[in-house]
Amino acid sequence: TTVDLWDLAQQARAYDDKMLNEILPVSPTGIVFHESRCGSTLMANMLAGFSPGHTKVYSENQVHNQVLSFCEKQPCNPKLHQKLIQDVFYLGGRTVRKERPQYVFYKISSIGSLYLDKLTDALPTVPWVYLYRDTVEVMQSHLVAKGSTMALSRERPVCLRMQNAPHQPGLTVQIANSKGKDPAALSKEEYCATHLAALS
Repeated sequence: TTVDLWDLAQQARAYDDKMLNEILPVSPTGIVFHESRCGSTLMANMLAGFSPGHTKVYSENQVHNQVLSFCEKQPCNPKLHQKLIQDVFYLGGRTVRKERPQYVFYKISSIGSLYLDKLTDALPTVPWVYLYRDTVEVMQSHLVAKGSTMALSRERPVCLRMQNAPHQPGLTVQIANSKGKDPAALSKEEYCATHLAALS
């Protein structure tokens, strides 16, 4: 069954207005963006634990990435995109009043940092933080040193997941082109560095 998200959000808002004693919509308390491999999971766990029973944390839910990047692959109306983002985060904050959550945090996966401006356009009053550390250390955590070269770990590093994608993030392409290179022709180490530069 396919459901129109706009209709769903409007119905949810109307229902919530009528059921004020039962439904408690909680606006985002804060949003965590990050470079990857920089302590973001620790941050999410700390946020979840600082007020047990009163805190909800969404950690790298793909819905939020898909919503923030919606206009990356296709032209769309910026105002409608902002409304889409607002609706999705509104739905994420709904809960029954008896649970009484006071805080709702969202940790966006690292690739979502490319669309931080979309979030701030749609939710300008919501606090956010960007976590990072020394980029060399981040690359070392993605890639495993082996002799004088860098070899891939058994699990494909996060910084390389988009390397063979048919549609590359616009900022990744821009950075590669600024160095006179095509993203498809970059070595794994070069692509990882370019990806991390785009996130920063």
